Amino acid sequence: MSERFLIQKSDSRLEVRTGTEGLLSGWAHEHLIRAKDFEGFIDFSKSEPHKSRVSMSLLTQGLELMDEKVKPKDRKEIMKNMRKILECTRFPSISYLSESVTPVADGLELEGNLRIKGRSKLLRTFVSIESDEDSLTATGNFSFLHSDFGMKPFRAALGAIKVANELSIDFHVRAVRTK
Repeated sequence: MSERFLIQKSDSRLEVRTGTEGLLSGWAHEHLIRAKDFEGFIDFSKSEPHKSRVSMSLLTQGLELMDEKVKPKDRKEIMKNMRKILECTRFPSISYLSESVTPVADGLELEGNLRIKGRSKLLRTFVSIESDEDSLTATGNFSFLHSDFGMKPFRAALGAIKVANELSIDFHVRAVRTK
């Protein structure tokens, strides 16, 4: 039997890392973006982990650029470009729902649908799990392409500087058992 754990955003971290591409990519910046507004749950069965399930969603307006060295004017422009690419008004959320959970050495392999801008992609990721009587911590990472979801990465200088197509997601999620 699985038990429900609610994700605690105050004790959790969801981060997106971008890379750079193009002839002048050495002048561009890689970015760290953190999700500030998200929620979800984990239905977890320690005795039958394959019956576990994960559901999460985050608000696209709640994504925040974390780069400390970016000037305020540049930060505003980067955030504007990110919201334009994500079409935050039209698509206010990003969601993930696991389809299958497979026990593997030192953790679980999740396969689930990531939904961005109305498009879904089945992704696979390894998750390290730590649990005690009242809480559960899941840590892992995965990557996907802008183009998987019909997005074109930001570019400047006629494409000589651009954000890489691949995005990397790191997560550390703490959830507490519901009563």
